[in-house]
Amino acid sequence: MCLLIRLAIFDYDGTIADSRETIVACAAEALAPHGLAIDAEALLARVGLPLEAIFAELLPEQDATTQTELVAAYRARFGEVSARLTRLYPGMRQLLDRLREAGIRLAVATGKSTRGAEDALARDGLAHLFDAVVGSDAVPRPKPHPDMVERLLGKLGFEAGHSCVVGDTTYDMRMASAAGVRPWGVTWGCHGEDALREAGALAIARELADLHQLFFR
Repeated sequence: MCLLIRLAIFDYDGTIADSRETIVACAAEALAPHGLAIDAEALLARVGLPLEAIFAELLPEQDATTQTELVAAYRARFGEVSARLTRLYPGMRQLLDRLREAGIRLAVATGKSTRGAEDALARDGLAHLFDAVVGSDAVPRPKPHPDMVERLLGKLGFEAGHSCVVGDTTYDMRMASAAGVRPWGVTWGCHGEDALREAGALAIARELADLHQLFFR
C-alpha cells in the first residue's frame, strides 16, 4: 500500500462525477431566453474554472448585467438538472470508501461554489467521506492558482509532500504543481492525457483501476 499520500484532494466535475451533460444543458437553458448559445466543446474545455470566468471568456460581448443574469439562471437550474443527468463514475464510491478505510483523508477543490459542491456530495451520498470542501467562492484566486489547495492543507493540517490532487483538467494539474502537491490526472473527464501531462501531471489514470494502483501500490 502507498503510505506517502495522507490527503487526497479531488476535483468534482469530470473526476468524481460525470456532469458534462448537465453543464451543457444548464448553459443552454440559461442562454436560450437571451437568444444566445455556447459551443459545447468550448464550454467543456473550460470546466474547472469559475462559472463567471467561463461565461466571460465565451461571451465577451455581453455586458456585466447580462453576465450576472446568465450565471444566476444557470445556477437556478443546476440542482434539478444535475439530479437527473449527473452520475458518479462507476466504481468511484467504492474507491472513496476504500481510501477512507485506509486512513487517507479526503477533500474537494472545485470550480463550483462551495455550497454547490456540498449539495452535490450530499445528493451523491458522499458528504460523510470528505473532511473539507473548498469552492471557487472561498478563495481569492480560483484554479489554476494554488489558493484552494493551500487552504485545504492549512485547514486539515497536512504537508504538501504527503498530498495529491486528483483531477481531469489542466487547471487541476497546474493548481497542484503550484501548491507543491502531486498532480494526478484522470482521462475520463474533460481534458486528454497529452494536455494533462503538459500541465504537469506526474501520473495518469486512464481508468479507475489505474487510480487504485496509484494509491495502493
